[in-house]
Amino acid sequence: MKRESSPHTATRLGLWLGVTFGLCFVTGLLSHYLQHPPGWFAWPTRPVGLYRFTQGVHVTSGVAAIPLLLAKLWTVYPKLFERPVVTSLPHALERGSLFVLPVVDVTLVLWFVGGPIVHDVLLAPLFAGFGLLVARVVPKPWRAAVLVGGTFTGVLVLLAVPLLWRPFAGGPNPGLIDRDYAVGLLVAVAVVWLGVAVAALVGHGKRPHADR
Repeated sequence: MKRESSPHTATRLGLWLGVTFGLCFVTGLLSHYLQHPPGWFAWPTRPVGLYRFTQGVHVTSGVAAIPLLLAKLWTVYPKLFERPVVTSLPHALERGSLFVLPVVDVTLVLWFVGGPIVHDVLLAPLFAGFGLLVARVVPKPWRAAVLVGGTFTGVLVLLAVPLLWRPFAGGPNPGLIDRDYAVGLLVAVAVVWLGVAVAALVGHGKRPHADR
């Protein structure tokens, strides 16, 4: 695989990485202040979708920063093995800053390591057990719909856990964490399983005609 490691490429990647990381950092800081508002901070109530927009930028820029970071590392990492190891004081400080990264990003490392562990130890056996249970208990015409409903239910529960679990400090902000998310989760799950029942009944009703 050909490596594109010119200074121009590294500079352009670094520029875009700085933009995406900066947007992600600023919008994340904004979200933190909204959830834990200091006395001097005030959030406008209009436009209503402003917070949703900022968090969309937060997620999009954060996701975009990942491949940019990998590409940046791909272009510059051969310089880590250049000789001499240190050529000047600024060069020494630059190299020494690498040892700070594990300290700064320890939570990120734990997230990347802990996520697969939680998945393999907890979620994978749980979903596998659910699939076996459906295969043994649920009639064959209903199995596909029930599996889809169970998958959607699991995703909804995972998405709702932070909103149901995490205590938010400060008073409520208009449009931000001002709903009964437990009720919302129950309603969403009920709609999913209503759809499962309708899909299974419709499919079961069409089956005799297909067999003729």
